Amino acid sequence: LASWWSNFGFAKENISGETSFVSNFISCQQCFTTFRYGLSSTESIARHQCHGLTSSCNSASNDYSHTLDKHVIKSKTSFRPSKQQYLTKLFSTWISDNLSPISIVEDSGLREICFHFYDLGAKYIGPTMDLQTLFQSRQTISRSISDQAELYRQELIELIREPIKKQSLTLSPDMWLDRYRQLSYLGVTVTFVDANLQFRKFTLCCRSFPIDLGKTGENISRITNSFRGHHFQFVLDLILYDTCPFLRHAITYVPCLQKLAIQYEKLVTVTNKCTNDATQLDCNQSEQTKYLM
Repeated sequence: LASWWSNFGFAKENISGETSFVSNFISCQQCFTTFRYGLSSTESIARHQCHGLTSSCNSASNDYSHTLDKHVIKSKTSFRPSKQQYLTKLFSTWISDNLSPISIVEDSGLREICFHFYDLGAKYIGPTMDLQTLFQSRQTISRSISDQAELYRQELIELIREPIKKQSLTLSPDMWLDRYRQLSYLGVTVTFVDANLQFRKFTLCCRSFPIDLGKTGENISRITNSFRGHHFQFVLDLILYDTCPFLRHAITYVPCLQKLAIQYEKLVTVTNKCTNDATQLDCNQSEQTKYLM
């Protein structure tokens, strides 16, 4: 080997704590200047000289020394699936909480901002991570929102089970404006005080309120009664299963529940059945009670 080899070693790269050799590149062990290494010519390497070097390298030429990034276009590494899934959840929560359009995840401006922050932090986490792999399509976000909504429904059922049994839960209509398009929304809100004496408030469902309708009590009642089965069904099942006697009070006093059942006298049969055996409601005998949502 040539004498200058004693001062050089193959270049290494550290990505996420893992060190690997970079082929076709060598670095000076004193100043870490990196050169492209091949079989055709090593003249620029042999002529390299840095402070503290005692070898026979007798001249310096900075024209031949470059950083490794200038020599090669590196293949980008995708983020781990767990990291991608966590960002999908963050996007879903952001869109749901702020009523933002799902298409915002594909907005070029949002990605430009994220790439800018990535550039700022690249020197700390490494520049070879493929940020593009963190962004999902609107279809992926839509599926994530549906999955999270179902999860939260199940959690809400368990959360309001005790207030329903104790008849300490209130359903009421609620209206608000979104901060982006200034559109009106009408929702149904459940409020109660939990066992820890904490006031809790949740929106069970919502829909846009037509801009051509006045916000009168009659119009609000009509829109509220137009909510369809999947909005209320998970709450209604809980009410029917656990507290059928309470259902009569709900139908009587809560406007949005007034059309849940017809043939009021049939409801007594379901109520008596639940009273006798609240944990084994025979659904076949409750077919006479029909929902009108």
